[in-house]
Amino acid sequence: MSSDAFVGTRFWWIRHAPVPVPRGTLVGRADRPCTLTDTDRLAALRRRVPEGVVLIASPLLRARSTAEAIWGRVPDRLVDGLMEQDFGDWDGKRWDEITEQADTLGFWRDAAATAPPGGESFVDQCRRVRQAIAMLCQVYPDTDLAVVAHAGTIRAALALALGVGDAPGPAFSFGMDNLTLTRIDVGPGGSRIVCANSLP
Repeated sequence: MSSDAFVGTRFWWIRHAPVPVPRGTLVGRADRPCTLTDTDRLAALRRRVPEGVVLIASPLLRARSTAEAIWGRVPDRLVDGLMEQDFGDWDGKRWDEITEQADTLGFWRDAAATAPPGGESFVDQCRRVRQAIAMLCQVYPDTDLAVVAHAGTIRAALALALGVGDAPGPAFSFGMDNLTLTRIDVGPGGSRIVCANSLP
């Protein structure tokens, strides 16, 4: 348990290691492997997180393998609700390849509420992340959780902490680099953001 006086569940969010795809490629539900060569960064992340954490991960390979590389063991729990946004037909494509279709859909006017063809919107992702967080808080009260997930998932958690989960567009402003730490505490009185996109 953390020495912190906060009473609630302490989420130590970690974005998975980089996926070797061209810059600007959308990687959502595609189960792609990641590159785990930055052993110094992996070790530094482990040192930042308290000992004895419960290890949680998205079931997608890049999250599971990052969790295993940091802690040397399989996650205690895989949570479907923590998967990346489902980009549907856009998964695996670059932004410049879908610009025309995005224009037609009006995506740029409200990117958070507009779902890609065959996928889900960021608003939809926030709803399922809210359910996943609520479940984890119920199962693991007053506990430190190391949660290895995705950029969209962590931005959704930040949107929820800020109270803008129903209109989460402002969360797009958060940088979310690979192998960075975001700490959000969730308790009966609300949430607090301790750090976001922090280097270990």
